[in-house]
Amino acid sequence: RIRKIHYKMSASMKSKHDLVYKVEMASQQHILESLQQLTLKMKQTENRWSSDDELEDVILTLSKTSTCMQHSQPSPYELKLCLESLRCLRNACAGCRKNQDLLISRKVPELLCKLISAATHDAAQAESPEEDVLTLLRCSIQLAVNMVTDNNQGQQCIWDILYPGSVIGVLTCDDTKAQHYGCMLVLACLKSPQILATFETSNERIRLSEAVLTICTKETELDFSLQLVTFLLQQTYFIPDSLVNLSSDARMTLLDIISAHLSEEDEDSDSRSIIDEKALKSLAEIFEKDCHHVIKFAAGGEEKENSDFKVPIVITKLLTALCIASSSPSKPALSILQGRKSTLISSLELLLMVHALGKEGNNLFTVTQKNLTAERASDNPVHGFRRDLVRLIGNLSYRCKTSQDLVRDLKGIQVILEQCNIDDQNPFINQWAVLAIRNICENNQENQDVIAALRQQGVAS
Repeated sequence: RIRKIHYKMSASMKSKHDLVYKVEMASQQHILESLQQLTLKMKQTENRWSSDDELEDVILTLSKTSTCMQHSQPSPYELKLCLESLRCLRNACAGCRKNQDLLISRKVPELLCKLISAATHDAAQAESPEEDVLTLLRCSIQLAVNMVTDNNQGQQCIWDILYPGSVIGVLTCDDTKAQHYGCMLVLACLKSPQILATFETSNERIRLSEAVLTICTKETELDFSLQLVTFLLQQTYFIPDSLVNLSSDARMTLLDIISAHLSEEDEDSDSRSIIDEKALKSLAEIFEKDCHHVIKFAAGGEEKENSDFKVPIVITKLLTALCIASSSPSKPALSILQGRKSTLISSLELLLMVHALGKEGNNLFTVTQKNLTAERASDNPVHGFRRDLVRLIGNLSYRCKTSQDLVRDLKGIQVILEQCNIDDQNPFINQWAVLAIRNICENNQENQDVIAALRQQGVAS
C-alpha cells in the first residue's frame, strides 16, 4: 500500500514537471518569435529611429546569451536567441547613426570580440564546424560592418577592440563568407585616416596583408579581398613592405594583381595609375637587387624540392610587371623607368649571363624546340624570363637616346640579335627581339652602323 501511494505521488510530480517544461518551451518559443518579428521590423528604415527600448532588451539578451557561448555549451535555444539578437541588431544599425551610437555606448563591440573569438576557436577545433557556429561568426562580423559604416567613432571603437586578434582570426578562418565580411570590415575601417596612420606602423600589418593575399589566391571571386588589396596598393609603404616581408606565395599573388592593374591602365589612357612613382621605383629596385638569384637557381639545377624554388617565380613575375608598366609611351611609368640607368644595366647584364648559361646546355635557359605543351612549359619557374628581359630592354630604349647608347656600350645589340630564334620556354621571343632592335636603332645612327657592320658567317648551331 505504501509503495502504491509512493508511485501515485511520483506520477503526479512527473506530470507537474512535464507541464512546467511545456510552459517553458512555449515561453521560449514566444520570446524567439517576438525577437524574429522585431528583426523583420528593423528591415524597414523608418522603424529604426524609434526603437530604443526594444533594442535595449535585445542588447541585454545578447549580453546574457554571449556569456553562455563563452563559458559553457549553450543550449539550442540559447544559440538561436544569440543568433537572432545579432540579426536584429545588424538590421537596426544599417544606415542608422543613432542605433550605431547606442550599441557602442552599451559595449556591444566588446561582446562581438568575445563571440568572434569563441566562434573562430570552435571552428578551428572542429574538422567540420557546425553551421550554427559559422552563422554566428558571420552575423557578428556583419553587425560590426554595419556599426562602422559612415561612423568614425564606430570605426575607431571597433578597430581598437577587434584588431589585430579577432580581425586576423576571421581572415584566416576556414569560412569563405566570414573572410569576405572580414575584408569588408577592414576596408571600411582603414578608410579612416586616423586608423590608416596607426595601421602603417602596426607590427601586425604584414600578417593581415598575408592573410588577405591568401584569400585572393584561393577565392578569386571575393570582390572585397581584391578591393582591399587595391586600396593597400595605393599606400606608399605597401609595395616595398610586402615584397620584402611576405611569403613567396603572397608575393606571387600580389605581383599578379599589380600586373593586372597595370594591364587595365594601359587599355585606358586616361586612367590614373594606382602604382605611384615611389612604388614603381621600389619594384625596379627590388628587381635589381634580387634578379641574380635566378642565375644561381638555374645554375644549381631545377629540383622542385629546392626550398628556393619559388624565388625565381617571384622575380619572373616582378620582371613581367616592369614590362607591362613600361609598355605604354603615354604613361609616366616609362619615363620614370628610363630615368633609372641601373634598371637597364641590370637587365642587360642579366641577359648576357642568361644567354651564356643557356649555351652551356641542359639547364633552365637552354633553348628548346620540342613543341612543349603550355602546361609543361610553365613548369619551368623561369618560363618567359629571357623573353621579358628582351622586352624590357626594348621598352626602355623607346625614343630614349641615353638608353639606346647604353645598350650599344654594353654590347647589348649583338646579344639581342642572337635572341631571334624559336624557344618553347620563351614564346614570341623572336618578335620581341625584332621590336627591341627597332627601338634601339630608331633615330640612332651609331646603333644602325653597328648592325650595318655585321657580316653573315653561316648558320648557327
